[in-house]
Amino acid sequence: MSDRRGPRRRSAREHGPGAARRAGRRGGPIVSTAAPDGFHSGFVTLVGRPNVGKSTLLNRILGQKVSIVSDKPQTTRHQIRGILTDDDTQIVFVDTPGIHRPRTLMGERLNDSASDALAGVDVVCLLFDATQKIGPGDRYIAERVPGDAVVVLNKVDLAPRERVLEQLALAAELDLASYFPVSARTGKGVDALVEHLRSLMPPG
Repeated sequence: MSDRRGPRRRSAREHGPGAARRAGRRGGPIVSTAAPDGFHSGFVTLVGRPNVGKSTLLNRILGQKVSIVSDKPQTTRHQIRGILTDDDTQIVFVDTPGIHRPRTLMGERLNDSASDALAGVDVVCLLFDATQKIGPGDRYIAERVPGDAVVVLNKVDLAPRERVLEQLALAAELDLASYFPVSARTGKGVDALVEHLRSLMPPG
């Protein structure tokens, strides 16, 4: 895992729900919360090409099946929200259809749904498949996420170590904020990713 800050894109937290809560404390619109002092909460969205494992990762984090898991791309038809809560943090996850270069009307609608999920969240997780080279489709999506997005390299259990290191090096060229190699299938690296996401949640 590495952590770096890219200057080229607007931060998701500048316009997410946490930003609205912070605006209320600065005299802007007030968002009512009943959270105790020291509590942090926010929204996280998972984006990536079709079939990179977004649904499987969300299921692993939440410990239950919350959306369709299939080898066939584009099987998540609607935004699926899952909530992870502990003593001082709550994360609301949004799983989206894969963003891709649309070829059909359905593809355009799925793209619209995934793009809509980027608005109003605190953290964007951009998933890549460790078994496939980062290509134009991945870069197409990377150009559409904020600069503080968290890169998640999934399926590391299915790729040789050399390939994983190569993929991480290619991902670093995207100049995003942080990078986590994980296996949603086995759970490897997922705890570290979740702890990082907890640290990014705004107060409230």
